[in-house]
Amino acid sequence: MRKWLLTTSSATAIAIALTMAPIMPAPQAGAGSGAPMVLTPDTTADKDAPESALTLREAFNDAQTIAADSPSMVTIRLSPGATYELDDCGSGALHHWNNTGALMVLDGRGATIHQKCWAKSVMYLGGLGGPADYWLSDVTITGGTGRDGGGIVFSGSNLFLNRASIWDNQTGGRGGGIHAYGDVHLIRSTLYANTAHSKGGGIYSGSGAVNIDRSSVVANRTTGPLGVSSIDSGGGGVYSKGATTVSRSTISWNRARVGAGVLAEGDTSISDSTLDHNSAERMGGAVFNADLTNPLDRAEFSIRNTTVSRNAADVGGGVYTAADVQIHSTTFNENAGYEAGAHFVGMSNVFDLMATNSVFGPTIAGSSCSFGVSYPDLAGSGNFEADNSCGLDPVLNVVDGGDPGLGLLTDNGGSTETHLPEPGSAVVDQPLADAGCLPRDQRGISRPRGRHCDIGAVER
Repeated sequence: MRKWLLTTSSATAIAIALTMAPIMPAPQAGAGSGAPMVLTPDTTADKDAPESALTLREAFNDAQTIAADSPSMVTIRLSPGATYELDDCGSGALHHWNNTGALMVLDGRGATIHQKCWAKSVMYLGGLGGPADYWLSDVTITGGTGRDGGGIVFSGSNLFLNRASIWDNQTGGRGGGIHAYGDVHLIRSTLYANTAHSKGGGIYSGSGAVNIDRSSVVANRTTGPLGVSSIDSGGGGVYSKGATTVSRSTISWNRARVGAGVLAEGDTSISDSTLDHNSAERMGGAVFNADLTNPLDRAEFSIRNTTVSRNAADVGGGVYTAADVQIHSTTFNENAGYEAGAHFVGMSNVFDLMATNSVFGPTIAGSSCSFGVSYPDLAGSGNFEADNSCGLDPVLNVVDGGDPGLGLLTDNGGSTETHLPEPGSAVVDQPLADAGCLPRDQRGISRPRGRHCDIGAVER
């Protein structure tokens, strides 16, 4: 007989929820549901666990049984800092599937869940007949090698990851770290060194929104073979078919054929973030943004208070987009476009294209901007351009400005690395920047600090 360590107290789940506020509401069981419960595995073993012990796998199965009886909030609480090795290869991944709509909280407390079996994901989370929400906190997910979704396979309403690490998972299909149909929220979390043969080295989201806040998406990649469509090997860090939001986050050192950092098909908003050292073989080193299902649809792309540095692609080393574009107080620096557009490429039909108070600095290869047939030049004011390829009005902007005098990409305060303007930089204390000056810079520091605002993501 297995030992059930079960309580109706919801204190643990509530404590986890409070650490996630104010970004998301506290988890609550549905109206009319059973009382919240806590399951505590008392062994880290899997296949060879003592008969009387409650394993992590059994806790998942029990949580699923509880959810099948009635929607309720179940917390699985792990031992602090423990490592749970999944070596029952006949059972494979952990499963929590239900058809009633449930809420499950995994309180990791610094634990690691390591899949030891080949061709198995770490966990399946989802609702087959109704909405299901999952909250994973303070846990590392690693070693998964599932067919689609190396680490986590999710289908439901919301998957929240708070202070979680999705590390070193891989798949021969889509979603090396996470394969999702539903909204995914990363908060203070890390996607690191995950690999997909097809789309989405870190995350593949086939539907729903992707929200990334105060997180890192680093060294993920796609590895599709030669001869496949570039898009089918896109999204080294993130592949999102829905709306995508990135804030106060770092996306760096990811690789793919297209959209090495982020490949987003829907509306995309990036703020207070740094995208650096991402490399795409074809298009969109840092970001590729276009609706690939309905190419005539007009997505919206917004980037503000963000640093886009040292990214590379044949076309669009920084950003490649076919959308309405708003660029505010952003620094593009030392990107490479070996065939066209080191910092920015705008393609397809005539869309709105506005830039204010942004730096288009020196490039490693290629001119700053490149535009497709019928695509407008950049409109706006208060920008600095090292060359003169973006079509900016020289009365309202600094064009052919040469070297803007930016420091190295490093920690200058705030949650991400930035380029701090050097003393005497041409972007410092610029009257042209005042009209489009945002109240705070990428680090959260108030603007202006001198008589006038500085151009770019960071105020000196």
